[in-house]
Amino acid sequence: MPVKSMPNKRTAKQPVRSTRGVRKTRASSSGSSPSLLKRSRQISTLLAVLTVLVLGSVYVYARHASKQPDNILKWALSRTMQAHSAEVSLRYAGNTAIPDSNVLHLSGVVTDRGKFDITGSYSKAGQGVGVALKSVDGKDAYVQLSDTAKLRNVLGENAADYAITDQRNPLTALEGRWLLVPASLKDTILLNRPADGKTSYILSAGDKKKLAEIYRRHEFLRVSNVYPDELVDSKISYHYRVGIDVDELTLFLRTAQRDVAKLHLSDKQVESIIGIAVRAGTVEAWIAKDDKRFNKMIYRSSDATVTDVALTMKNYNHTVRIETPADAMPLFEVLSSLVLDQSVIPKTE
Repeated sequence: MPVKSMPNKRTAKQPVRSTRGVRKTRASSSGSSPSLLKRSRQISTLLAVLTVLVLGSVYVYARHASKQPDNILKWALSRTMQAHSAEVSLRYAGNTAIPDSNVLHLSGVVTDRGKFDITGSYSKAGQGVGVALKSVDGKDAYVQLSDTAKLRNVLGENAADYAITDQRNPLTALEGRWLLVPASLKDTILLNRPADGKTSYILSAGDKKKLAEIYRRHEFLRVSNVYPDELVDSKISYHYRVGIDVDELTLFLRTAQRDVAKLHLSDKQVESIIGIAVRAGTVEAWIAKDDKRFNKMIYRSSDATVTDVALTMKNYNHTVRIETPADAMPLFEVLSSLVLDQSVIPKTE
């Protein structure tokens, strides 16, 4: 019986090893191009991912930086300054340390062209005189008084300076009348110095831009405390306590005085502002998150007067129409008639 020859294990496995070896060799030689292409794709993908990560990091950092309180404050100052109109409300308490101290309330619309339409009151212990103020062209102004019989109560011991007593009140003759205040007197009162009424105090877009640039060099407002967001006039708002850097404020004012002529800042005004800043107590600011503009500010002094000022702002950049009051009489003419003709002065009931 013929004997079958058993295959040698090493011989039998050799072709397999050889075949696999050939395949590996072929893959490493003829397949070199696909491997490099694959690696290049991997590198490209890695670079793309890194690029996205880097750009994402820059974006996140930029958004994070833009949300830093001092940056938000700076942005709000710039955007508020660029607005051409706003509805405002002002409450000024001259000395809250004294019971029943005088309080001024004003509210209305103002524009960057010097026009305004405001109503309010000046009161003491809840009793006050009504006041309305207008300027149609940014030059002359109009004023109207109401509840003038309460002037004796409001003025207190100073009433005698205006010849007002319990029996006589010359200013009741002005009740409900619109009085024309010439630009020269209006500017003299507002600026607290003689003015001719011909000088323009309206800042151009270039002036506003220059002021913003000066502020970027001398940022005198610094956020000292960050509070939880609050709802102000239906708007979610940032809430900060703000400090004043007096040195930077001084540099800002001096630079603005030199470079922005239309501000017409005098040395006395600059020194007065710096003096107020030195005595400053606390300033709180609320900035709307949607449009990054101020919508509320409160200032409280730290000295003996304990001045309390609250200012709110809303409805920026709306169209403003102000009508000239009918039958307005020149203020000087009315005052002259009061002085010369005492018969027009009625007794206070």
